[in-house]
Amino acid sequence: MALRVRRSVPITPSLKRRCPRRAVVMNLDALSTIQSFLDRQTLLACMLACRDLYLSGVRFLLRFDTSLTTDAHVESFAAFVARDRRTRLHLLRHFSLDFRDKTSASVPLAKELLLDVLKYSPLLERLVIEGFTSSLGDDTTVVRLITHLRHLKELHILVSRDTAPALLSDLSAPVAKLDIHVLDDLGEPWEAMPMVTRFTRSLEELCLSALVTLTSLPNRAVFPRMHRLSLNGAYFRHVSPLLYAFPNLNELYVAYAHLHSHEIEETRATNIAAQAVRRWEKLDDLSGVLRALYVAAIEADVHKMSIQLVDCLETDIARLHAVLDTTCPRVLNLDFLLRLVRELPHMVPIDAGKNLKALRLCISMAACTPDMCAESILDGIYGLLAPFSSLTHLTVRLFCPDWSTDSREAYRDRVAAFRGMEINSIAERIVEEVPSLKHLMLDICPGATLVQENGPQLSSGRAAEYWECRDEHVALGEWAAGERIMADIGL
Repeated sequence: MALRVRRSVPITPSLKRRCPRRAVVMNLDALSTIQSFLDRQTLLACMLACRDLYLSGVRFLLRFDTSLTTDAHVESFAAFVARDRRTRLHLLRHFSLDFRDKTSASVPLAKELLLDVLKYSPLLERLVIEGFTSSLGDDTTVVRLITHLRHLKELHILVSRDTAPALLSDLSAPVAKLDIHVLDDLGEPWEAMPMVTRFTRSLEELCLSALVTLTSLPNRAVFPRMHRLSLNGAYFRHVSPLLYAFPNLNELYVAYAHLHSHEIEETRATNIAAQAVRRWEKLDDLSGVLRALYVAAIEADVHKMSIQLVDCLETDIARLHAVLDTTCPRVLNLDFLLRLVRELPHMVPIDAGKNLKALRLCISMAACTPDMCAESILDGIYGLLAPFSSLTHLTVRLFCPDWSTDSREAYRDRVAAFRGMEINSIAERIVEEVPSLKHLMLDICPGATLVQENGPQLSSGRAAEYWECRDEHVALGEWAAGERIMADIGL
């Protein structure tokens, strides 16, 4: 049995002056026990009191997430670990390295630190490596070390196409959350489903950003705990294999269908037939790119839906109607380009809009033309909102992407459209159109300043406000409070 050294924290003269009648001396073991219940900031303050409390607090400090995102973070943590490398890394449970500046002088130190963490932290439970793996060159060593972590429960990593299959095949830990992003995944797609069968009992969340195919699992393997599936870049076509493999999904994201135009309707019909036999009864959150959602033809009574209308034309509005008619979400997020603004009044079918409680419109003005004046943009928004009788939460965001490559003429077109929008009058008009509205956020964000050679800078200011709506009147509220309210409902 190991001996415990009985130590006490010394009583300073100032403490005696504050407590003249009774100077309490607490044993270090008792103080160490108290440290185990402290949050990070309080624990750090306690550790700065004296050397003994610093040393006893290290093991409790390392139970919190360790996230390194800057040079200063990397250098500070490297110095901290260097004082007792093996012991301190052995205590590490959660490690995140999101180091995006690949030209930084700290990159070699970050590489060395990452390898040390993977070598000397066998009890690691959560590992995040993002924005950095591509600077490693050959990431084979990193992947090999990760596969030896036996207690890993959550993994988020960017890897190369050459090492991704090896990582999935050799990873032996009972992971619950797996997020694999494959860099420069070009060429023929690779089959991912058989590689994840070893996680049938543990996997709860799977995110694949890779060029993979999704076919039936061997022996009809089922993931009973899986509740979240995100497929970005996958060759997603048929839902039948997913319906059998992941029967308890409540969150699904699909990005690409990878189909030729003549295959879309046939594949959609196949998916509709498959869901006549089996469907996701627990699906509550559905999101993705419109074309993929249309092909999937998901039939579910979802609470929240987010749709990206990427490269969509006016003719795609019928597909949007088909998607919304079979899901009827209560919370809807729509992201689209300004060129569809004239279709706004017809974007949400009347039946789907009857039960809509919350709506977010995120409109990119990347394709603004001279005929896109403020009046036509706002008329489109008002026309969409008019039929909604149950809407209580609304967020409208008009923004521009980077303008650094724009011509001066294109910039002026956008600035003219933005400057024709008076945010308070817009809010009052929206409340008139939607009497049921309780919370409203408007964010008119032109974006960056245009800087051109041999010319003056051009800019347009941002206007962002949150209102509480009562009896068809609006009252300004705090922006941060509005963000929390909208986030809580799913916007």
